[in-house]
Amino acid sequence: MSAFICSFSLTCFHLLFILLLLQYNAYSLNTGRKTFHFIASFTRSQMMATHPSFIFILSLICSTVVTQSASKMEEFHFLMPQVRPTKPDTYLCHTLKMNPTADYIVGFRPHANMQTSHHVLLYGCGEPGSEKVVWNCGEMATKDTQYVSGPTCKSSPSILYAWAMDAPKLDLPKGVAFKVGGNSDVQYLVMQIHYKNVEKFLPPQNQTDSSGLTLLTTKEKTKRTAGVYLLGTDGVIPRHSTVYMETACLYYNKFVLHPFAYRTHTHKLGKVVSGYVIHNGKWKEIGRKNPQLPQMFYNVTNPGLTINQGDILAARCTMKNDGTKDVYIGATHDDEMCNFYVMYYVDGDELPHQKYCFSQGPLNWNWRDFYFHRRLQLAQAPNTISVEPETGTMYQQSILVDLPMNDKSDFSRKEQTLYNLLSQQKVKKTVAYDYLADY
Repeated sequence: MSAFICSFSLTCFHLLFILLLLQYNAYSLNTGRKTFHFIASFTRSQMMATHPSFIFILSLICSTVVTQSASKMEEFHFLMPQVRPTKPDTYLCHTLKMNPTADYIVGFRPHANMQTSHHVLLYGCGEPGSEKVVWNCGEMATKDTQYVSGPTCKSSPSILYAWAMDAPKLDLPKGVAFKVGGNSDVQYLVMQIHYKNVEKFLPPQNQTDSSGLTLLTTKEKTKRTAGVYLLGTDGVIPRHSTVYMETACLYYNKFVLHPFAYRTHTHKLGKVVSGYVIHNGKWKEIGRKNPQLPQMFYNVTNPGLTINQGDILAARCTMKNDGTKDVYIGATHDDEMCNFYVMYYVDGDELPHQKYCFSQGPLNWNWRDFYFHRRLQLAQAPNTISVEPETGTMYQQSILVDLPMNDKSDFSRKEQTLYNLLSQQKVKKTVAYDYLADY
């Protein structure tokens, strides 16, 4: 296809050159000047083609062909090379070295099934976590001994894309792209797939997997560069409890971020995940979603929102555990996760180094423990943070507290005391505790 475009554009300019000569010859005949008489024998109808308007139209066509050639989209299929994981919750990584000249990713097409794959993550790395084509990168999860183990990245890790829950394709806004290769920090792409179910890979089926992504790329440099900022927590969700898992960070980089999409991620216990930017004490919602819906990148709640130096980024995962066991943050599908992704662009091609915001989570940390908590102006926080937008359901924090019997005084203590008591596990008692009411 590119050879055809190149040939056509050359022919186009050859024709344009000839027509310009014809126009000059016609002008010379009218003025009596000597000119290129080898084309003076053209007929009148042929000479009509030298009209300036015709030449102008032809020049536009030629320039359009060249522009389309330069900005031509290409598809690259980045797929697992027929792997066969044999243990549930295996994390496998596959790497690809980038070109010495920059490429620009403008779209993602997932090829995965939620029945087998819990998630697909695309990382940019300075160096991959292993020299192997495929390796086990589940450092906290099940070890599949048939694959060498290693981290996802050895250096300069950044998240470019994430998929789960049969999310559809993603196309970036016009003029926005992820820059990879060239002089960027992304010298390798690493795709990580979490295989939660491996039944089809075991006897008697013995199937292999080639899940992955199709990347839409171009060589044309864009004016805006995309990046991803990830907020998340550690922590525990006690049994028979509804818990707020919270994180917050001061954004200190000079680059102005323009968020255009967000994504939520939890496992089974997540009810609402919400993210905010706080500027001068005023809360603006980036996004809020039920994480049991397809975990795609959704358009931000407030288009045109910006994140500036000195602003605070905050997120909350509202988790509901009706089971009889405490559930911890972890890497398997029986554990939990609390993640809020912000996809943004900056003007130019330089991205901030600040990419992550994580907290210890409950029962050790909440927004009130944030060093800059006075800047949060929690009294001004929206009352919809834990409201599921799709149904309007409000989830009130209600924690199973293990307190001494008849010790009523413990109910009036500050939440840090409450959290300390939670870890003592003495006598079961459920307490509804909305600490925002104290702010």
